[in-house]
Amino acid sequence: MEKAMIMVEHGGVRKLAKAFKVSEAMISLSLRGKRKGELAKKIRHVAKEQFGGVEMQAISSENRTSDIKDTGASKTHKDYLKSL
Repeated sequence: MEKAMIMVEHGGVRKLAKAFKVSEAMISLSLRGKRKGELAKKIRHVAKEQFGGVEMQAISSENRTSDIKDTGASKTHKDYLKSL
């Protein structure tokens, strides 16, 4: 199964790219769980801990009522977007 996606506020990808001195594409792929290395793990950790990233889990199409569900109990995807 694919890793959960991490959503950061607008501009967060660019800030992470500058902090890690990597491309925005690397950050984006790491936050979507498409990269598996140590750097990707660090990016995901820092995104959650220092940039307010919220982990979101895609759900299977046969059980889907929406495209994304929140993996944390505190926020829904809509609540996260409203908080930005």
